[in-house]
Amino acid sequence: MKNNIHLRKHQAGAALIISLMLLLVMTLIGLSSIGTSNLEERMAHNYQNATVVFQASESAINRIINAGNPGGSGGDDNPFYVEADDPLVASINTGIGNNSTTVTFDLNQNNAALSSTSALTYNGNGICPGMSMSITCHHFDIAVVTTIAATNHSKSHMQGIYRAAPAP
Repeated sequence: MKNNIHLRKHQAGAALIISLMLLLVMTLIGLSSIGTSNLEERMAHNYQNATVVFQASESAINRIINAGNPGGSGGDDNPFYVEADDPLVASINTGIGNNSTTVTFDLNQNNAALSSTSALTYNGNGICPGMSMSITCHHFDIAVVTTIAATNHSKSHMQGIYRAAPAP
C-alpha cells in the first residue's frame, strides 16, 4: 500500500501540464486554420475578380466588333448598321499604325462599377487567309483595359481581327 501512495505523490500535476500543452497545440492549429481559410477566401475573391474583368474585356471587344458589322453572309444587311458609328471604319480613317479614338464602355454588372477602355489600331490590308484573291482583309488590333472601380482590379486584353471587304 505504501508504494501506491508514494507513486501518486510524484505524478500529481503531470496530467495538468500535459493537458495544457495539448490545449496550446490545438489552439495553435485552430489559429493557423483560420489564417489559411482567410487566405483561401482572398484567393477565391481575386480569382472571381479576374474572371469578371476578363469576361468584361471580351464583352467590350465583341461590342466593338459587332458595332462594325455591316451584315451577315449571303448579302443580309444589318438594318442597324451606321457607317459613321463604326469604330473600325474610324480606325481605318486614322491611318496604318495609329490608334483611333478610344471607345469607353460602362459595363455595370451587379453594381461592380466595371469600366472598359478600348483602343483600335489599323494595321493595313492584305489577302484574307483562306479566301479568294478578289477579297481583301483589313487587319485591326483591339487593346482593352477593363477595371473594377471598387477593388481597382484591372486587366489588359488584346485581340487581332480581320474584316473582309471587296478588293479595291
